Amino acid sequence: SNEQQECFNAECAEHQFRLGTCDTTTGLGFTCEACADCGGGQYEAVACNVSAAVQRECQPAGAGFYSPSGDNERHACSEGVDFASSTGSASCTLCASCGGGERAASACFATADRTCAAVDADHYSAAGSNEQQPCFNVECPGGTWRSGAGCDAETGVGDECVLCASCGGGEREASACTSTADR
Repeated sequence: SNEQQECFNAECAEHQFRLGTCDTTTGLGFTCEACADCGGGQYEAVACNVSAAVQRECQPAGAGFYSPSGDNERHACSEGVDFASSTGSASCTLCASCGGGERAASACFATADRTCAAVDADHYSAAGSNEQQPCFNVECPGGTWRSGAGCDAETGVGDECVLCASCGGGEREASACTSTADR
């Protein structure tokens, strides 16, 4: 027939755009392409523009940020809560908690996890606390001395304050009671 035919895919569905050139003798050449979603760890750098036939362009989410698959947006990790140490993360990782007897050596930032170290002498830290506290009975009041093998690094207990001994009748003090030794 000598009639001109409309090209196939001349009209595309919503959220699709037309690519190609129509061959008027065959009606072929146009294709419809949907706006592509960015994959996990990627976010939109150039928006999809259906009317201008421009496909979405994506770029990796940087360290400290994440983008779930198909979300096309970049979101920040929350300092002290979660982090993404590498580029292209689809999600943030929860910050580590220090174990019993450990304290935070460095904080958890949006780009790096918390690091832990052993508590200092005469300190303790319960599991998950991340902060060290002075052990119980490290400082004893006057008239008492600290007795024990030291405190437990996870509970803070172990030492106790004991009243200084009194010299009996006919005895004299050879050495004074100190915070760490009896008379």
